[in-house]
Amino acid sequence: MNMKNFISDESILNGFEYFSRMKTNIFKFSIFIFAFSLIIFTSCEKDKETELEEELVVFEFPRVTYVDSLVYLEMQKTCKDKWDLSLMDEETFVILSYKDEYAIHCVGQQDNQYYWFIIRTDLKGKWINDGRNPFLGRGSIFNLKSIEKLKLEDIKGFWDENSALENSGTRDSIFESHPGYLSSESKLDKNGHAVMVSFFKTKSDAVEAMENKRNSVASVINQGNSTALPGIWWYTASTPNAVFVSRWNVILEVDIYDSNFKAVENSLYNTTNEVLRRMSLVLD
Repeated sequence: MNMKNFISDESILNGFEYFSRMKTNIFKFSIFIFAFSLIIFTSCEKDKETELEEELVVFEFPRVTYVDSLVYLEMQKTCKDKWDLSLMDEETFVILSYKDEYAIHCVGQQDNQYYWFIIRTDLKGKWINDGRNPFLGRGSIFNLKSIEKLKLEDIKGFWDENSALENSGTRDSIFESHPGYLSSESKLDKNGHAVMVSFFKTKSDAVEAMENKRNSVASVINQGNSTALPGIWWYTASTPNAVFVSRWNVILEVDIYDSNFKAVENSLYNTTNEVLRRMSLVLD
């Protein structure tokens, strides 16, 4: 029997259409599989990149408000050029402001040793020189022998440039009666600007001595309640205007002889914070 009698032209056409649809479906499925695989691969690659980024320590420069923003940007360029920032601890980053220059300090690692790395820049943030000192850890006591390291005579924008500074260890003896009191050092100019550091055996001695002072002087000494200064601090809004800060084992006092507290408030805060930053680098 001739097979042509059993397979019609219509059946052959239907067969071709079936296989054509099958090929189309297979092609679409292949595209879907390819796209799905591509998504999975891309996702895996992104995860690998994220893991790699997490393994690499990214140094983030802290927010600094006491240096001009453009100068700070120039400082950041200088730091990137001179330091391997992946080996630096951003939490130790600090800038000191002097009359004619800045000093940038940061703890970092080199040759499996930790150091205080220091960059000196001009007032535009341009590099002058750099160096390093061994890092022996963070101290908790400020020693009288370190007072000269603070360079109190070199505070930008605070002292009268035409006035010779007076050095005194006995400017204010109000703390002498306290059993924890050790000594004090101060600098002042002819306009009544002054910085005094009083030393005590412990931090609790310093706070107790300050509270005794509040109760024994005629002027009203208020306790500060803002984040303008760190730690426990006080202020007096009468002449001379002053702020007092208890940090470590010292009381730091900064005075400006002016009748208007609001007019000198920022200068008091800025100067106090500058001295505290310097003290934090020379603790025992």
